[in-house]
Amino acid sequence: MKILQVTGSGTVGTVHAGPVSSVALNLSNEFVKMGHEVDLIDSPSHARRCKINDKVRVHEILRKPRSRTGIVQVDRLVNGWANYLQIRRKLNWRDYHAIHVHEAHHAHVFSRMVAQPLLWTAHSLNWTMDPDRGVGPRGHIARRIELAACRAADQVVVLNEQTREALSFNNVTVVPNGIALEDWPVVNKAEARLALGIAQDAFVVSYFGRIAPEKGVDIYVRAVCRLADQVHIQADAIGSLSGQFDDRHSVSRYARQVMAMSDKIKFRGFIHRDEPEYRRRMAAADLVIIPSRSEPFGLVVLEALACGARVIGSDTGGIRDMLGSGLGRLVPPGNPLALARSMLEEYRKPNRTQRFTDSRHLERFQWHIIGERYLKVMSKLKDGTQS
Repeated sequence: MKILQVTGSGTVGTVHAGPVSSVALNLSNEFVKMGHEVDLIDSPSHARRCKINDKVRVHEILRKPRSRTGIVQVDRLVNGWANYLQIRRKLNWRDYHAIHVHEAHHAHVFSRMVAQPLLWTAHSLNWTMDPDRGVGPRGHIARRIELAACRAADQVVVLNEQTREALSFNNVTVVPNGIALEDWPVVNKAEARLALGIAQDAFVVSYFGRIAPEKGVDIYVRAVCRLADQVHIQADAIGSLSGQFDDRHSVSRYARQVMAMSDKIKFRGFIHRDEPEYRRRMAAADLVIIPSRSEPFGLVVLEALACGARVIGSDTGGIRDMLGSGLGRLVPPGNPLALARSMLEEYRKPNRTQRFTDSRHLERFQWHIIGERYLKVMSKLKDGTQS
C-alpha cells in the first residue's frame, strides 16, 4: 500500500515534536517497517529529523501567513487551500491508496479536491468531552469546521469512546495512540529518589503535562492544598509554563495564577520526556495525577504506568478508556475534593509503596499494534468497504 501522511507542524521526527507530530512519526515508521510506501508532508523543519525512518520520504511545504482574522480555525482553512496547491505541484494524488491527514482543515479541503480515500485522525475534539468547550463565537466556528471535517472525510479516527459516542456519524472509529514500551525501561524507585534527593519515605505526588486550563492544573493545586492539611506531602508539576508545546520558555497568565495559589507545589517547568530526569521523577512518584477537564488520549497515563507509578485521573476521554479497566483510579473532572479524597485513600493503603508492574495491560498500545489497526481501516477504505 502507498500512503500519504499530511501534517504541518514542522517538527515530525525532531526532538521538538508534540503529540500529533509524534503520532505521525510513529505511524510512518511502523508502516515502512511493515513493507508499505510512505510519503510524509510537513512544514520546513529547523531541526534535524533524527527519529524518522530513512525509508519515509519527507516533502516540505511552506505555510502561508495567517490571514489575520483572529480566528485560528479560519486561518488554518486558508492555509489548507494553500497546502493543497503546493502538494499538487509536488505529488500525484492518484499514486496513493490512502491519504491520512492529522488536521481538520486538511480534511475539510482535501476531501473536496482529491478522489483517493481520505482518513482524518481527529486528535482533539475536546468539546465532545467538556460542555464548556466549543462555546462562544470562536469555539462555535471551530466546532462547525470540525463537524464539517467529520462529514467530509471518508473515515474519521478518534482517540476515545466518549468522543465516538458524542458524534452521530457512521464513519467514526476509535484507534488510540501508542507508546514504544522498549523506550520506557523500568526505573528503580529507590534509585530514582536517591538521584533526585527525595527521601525514601516521602509521599510524592506529581503532575506531568502542559500548564493549561483544560489540563485542570488548578484542580490539582486545590486538591494538594486540601490533602496537605492532613498529611505531609511532596508535590510537583512538570510541564510547559506557556501552556503550549511549541513555547517552552514563556509563562502564561494561567500558569502565574496557579503558581500563586499555593506554595505547596514545586513547578519545575518543561522537562523533555526523553530526558533521564523526566523518567526519574515519574518513577519516584507514589502517584501521578492527571486532573484534565477533557483529555482526548493522555499519553502520560501509559508513561506513568510503564514507569511503575500508580495513576489517578479524571473520568473523561482517553483517561477513562485506559484507567477504567482497573489500572488506576478515576475521579470526576473538575472536582478537587474528590481528587483529594482519592489521593488520601491511596496514602492510607497499607501497600501504598507498591508499584504498578503488570505491563501486559500496556502491550495493546504498542505502536506496531496501533499501526496494524490503522492499516486495517485504510484497507477497508481502499477496498470500498468503509465501516
